[in-house]
Amino acid sequence: MKRKYALAAALVGALVLPLCSCGGSAEAIKREAYEYLASRYNAEFTIVSAEREADGPGPLPDLNPSYHWVLTVMSDQFPDETFVMRRLRTNGKKWCWLDDYFTLLLREEATNYFAEIIEPYLNTPYVVRILWGTTTWPDGTGEGTSLHEWFQANGEISQIQVFLDDVIPTDNLCKAPAINILQTEPNVHYITFFRLSSDGFANVVQGSEPIDIYQEESSKDWSQTWRIDYGQWDLEE
Repeated sequence: MKRKYALAAALVGALVLPLCSCGGSAEAIKREAYEYLASRYNAEFTIVSAEREADGPGPLPDLNPSYHWVLTVMSDQFPDETFVMRRLRTNGKKWCWLDDYFTLLLREEATNYFAEIIEPYLNTPYVVRILWGTTTWPDGTGEGTSLHEWFQANGEISQIQVFLDDVIPTDNLCKAPAINILQTEPNVHYITFFRLSSDGFANVVQGSEPIDIYQEESSKDWSQTWRIDYGQWDLEE
């Protein structure tokens, strides 16, 4: 009987040990995060939260031997906005940091750049939003990197969203600016044009998120909302 208990204890210890020996506590992770941020950026940061998330189901319901950390962070450069840091293992081995602070640092430059490309084609008010679709900087880039340098380093943008003021997006209106962007920047995956009502667009101008307004209007009456998509696949036709 003692041997059975000893064997059970050894098995439990073998399962629990990885949980205690990789990644550290939340407070330790926060300390490391502040050190990482100080080494990369000239700003003051506040960690809002640090959560440990399982990479996948563990061998037992309550055990997660494989996990990573997700931190939500604020910067004094962008008050009231947040970005995400991740602490995880690369190839299941070495722990490393990833962060998407570029979503804030490059946002204005990217938004203005694509808005200027679109402007000659659209005779109507519009708002541009960028969805980066990646979780870290390309190799060799960092604070001070321009959008052009981002693309040169194989950085990507998943989606450009263009919201129109009470105008139905059609090929005649939207295809030419979309193709121009996709040809100029092949690392942009696709572009979507959305129609918002005049009231909805006014709310966006006042600070509301346009995709939230679009989804709200769509949920009320699908017949009054339109969108049209263009992607790199359109260049192959």
